[in-house]
Amino acid sequence: MRRPPGSASGAAGAADAEGVGAPRGVTSSAYRRGAPAGSGRPCLHGRMRLHIDETGTGPRAAVLLHGLMGSAESWWRVAPLLVARGYRVLAVDLPGHGLSDRDPALTVTRAAEAVTRAVADAGVERPALAVGHSFGGIVLGEAFPERRPEVVVYVDAPLAPAGGGDPVEIRDAYERDRRGRTAEALRISRPEYSDRDREAEGRAAARFDPATAAALAAVPT
Repeated sequence: MRRPPGSASGAAGAADAEGVGAPRGVTSSAYRRGAPAGSGRPCLHGRMRLHIDETGTGPRAAVLLHGLMGSAESWWRVAPLLVARGYRVLAVDLPGHGLSDRDPALTVTRAAEAVTRAVADAGVERPALAVGHSFGGIVLGEAFPERRPEVVVYVDAPLAPAGGGDPVEIRDAYERDRRGRTAEALRISRPEYSDRDREAEGRAAARFDPATAAALAAVPT
């Protein structure tokens, strides 16, 4: 079985090292505040809507893209540090993650295009900084093709998804992983995590869509 690497945990590790009326294609934190887990709507045609957790009002924009089975909340340690340094931070829920739309036909290119549009709809054409962890790094490699960020940081990012796997087998494996990644289970398997790390990763797993991720992993290499 071949699956694209990446999980929410890497964002926490990287941190240790350092409303209605939202624009089209992007939702603010308030837009779906209180939305239940798994509330992302299927994306079948047209523009994909991505949720962005935005903090800070600085003149420079920083875009953060989480890893597989993570969410914008994975950057909870990093975002305040960037805000303190004068950045407006846009942490994006990638397709099939968090509160963003799902896409059972997702490709890296489709994900990158959705990120580029969503960030532009938030008023940012060229980020000053963009950080991608694992799968987020793969997406970042194709995002913002016309106006690349001034600084790009890749954290544990492979060059491309492994691809070539059986989509049903991969989807089922992701579903098992998702169900087992609760805050309580992480207390045992990841004792080094803080309570907030475990809670954030548990929420991200509950909202993760295995079918979207399986579409990526099944793409032939």
